[in-house]
Formats: sequence, structure tokens, C-alpha cells
Amino acid sequence: MADHHRRAPRVLNEGTPDGALVVLAHGLEDSWRNWRPLTRRLDPAWRLVALDLPWRAGNDYRWRHEALPPRWLRQHLDRLDRAPDLVIAHSYGATAALDLAARDKLVTGGLVLICPLFRPVTEPVDWTVVERSRISFDRHLRAAVRVSIGPRADRLEPELLDAMIDVVAARIGPAGFLAALDQFVASSYLDLPAIAAPALFLIGGADPTLVRRTPQVLAERMPGARVLVDESYDHFCHVRRADPVAGEIGRFVTDFAVLPSARTGAARGRP
Repeated sequence: MADHHRRAPRVLNEGTPDGALVVLAHGLEDSWRNWRPLTRRLDPAWRLVALDLPWRAGNDYRWRHEALPPRWLRQHLDRLDRAPDLVIAHSYGATAALDLAARDKLVTGGLVLICPLFRPVTEPVDWTVVERSRISFDRHLRAAVRVSIGPRADRLEPELLDAMIDVVAARIGPAGFLAALDQFVASSYLDLPAIAAPALFLIGGADPTLVRRTPQVLAERMPGARVLVDESYDHFCHVRRADPVAGEIGRFVTDFAVLPSARTGAARGRP
């Protein structure tokens, strides 16, 4: 796989010598930087490492022709000095982590999967679904631009903000949509019962990419997992609702005894 897709991971918190190693995997057309609101609310003893994956914002999508997403994720994890105690992943990165775990090639104490792209097997793959997915992808892109801009997005003139979004959408083009659609379609075939690691799914009821039956299907296929749906969460709840998301991660780590006792800490998020 080409070197130009590889970038060094970013250490967002050094943690303590005996602290847990927590790895963060971002979504499509996203950035490691968007983990900062959440990481500021997680246990300061944890070593927090954000991967800079090839599907980052501004990529050219050549990586799709070199390897599947789980293989890219595996390659980036292999560059770390040890296996992570916890993997927190979002959207496209969350589905890649699910895929890797289902292939029994992800060694970790636990998984936190925020708004994964997932298609229940009962959801047909027809042109209606494709068009609905395209509309959802467009809404997702607009939200992603606003998140990347941050609070100043609210201070921009609507016409200027729309123009900025149009530039981003034109750059991404069909390549980005096809990457997301391909993963969404293939997700139905993941061998989810094979995943041994404890898992927490955080799903946003206000997420435009959500298929309504997804929480039920995930709970059925992974009965040992915790599946939480919050109607106030959108696709970027880890940025916009970082406090409650951090709180849920802390409860999951404690309730499922995810981390070795010497590395267990509590998140500082508030409900």
C-alpha cells in the first residue's frame, strides 16, 4: 500500500505510564482534530492516540483501489507500540473497525462505535435506497463542513457558508459517495456474532444516515453489546454532545470491565 496514504498518529493525551491505550478512528472526509472535544472529557490517565486514516478530509480516494478499509485500519494499528485497550471509532471508521473485528484481526479490550454506517439485511439495495443514500450523504457533508468550521460557522453569512459547502461537495464528487455507499451495502454481510470484544454502539436518532431498524438488528446480532440510541444525537454527537458521549463511554468501560484493573479510569463527561 502506498506510503503517501500513511501519516503518523496524533497523541492527544499522553496519559500515565500505566494508563490505558485508547485509539480513535475518524470517519470519511473527517479529521483526527474533531476528536478533541471528546478527548478533553475522557480520563486524563488514558493515553489517547488519534489515527490519521487515508479517508481523511481532502483525500483523493486512490486508497480505495489499494486496499479495503479494514486493511488500512489494521496497517495503522500495527504501527503502534502495542495493541489498544479500547478503540473508539466514528462513522466510516466505526464500520471499518467492526469489519476488522469480525475478521478476528482486531485485538482490543473493547469497542466504542459511534454512528456506524450499517445496512440491515432487510434493507434492499435498489435505486430508491441509492437515491435516499445520496440525499443523506449530501446532508452529512453539509453537517461535516459546519463541524469542521466550528463555532464561527454560525457567524458566517448563509450565502458564504453555502458556497463553501458547494466547493467541498464538488471536490468530493461521486467518489466519496461511492465509498460510503459501498461500505453501507457491504456492512450487512459482516459476521457480527463472531466479534468477541465488548462493544458499545452510540447511535443518533437525528443522524440522517441512520436506517431505523439498525439498532434492533445490531442488538439481535450482537446480544452481548450495549446499543444506545439518543434522539438528540446527530452524526457528529461526539463533537456536539461530547459531555454525554464521554459519560456513556465511562459507564461502558466500568460496567463491562473493559480495561485491565490497573488502567481503568472514569470519563469526566456529564449526562
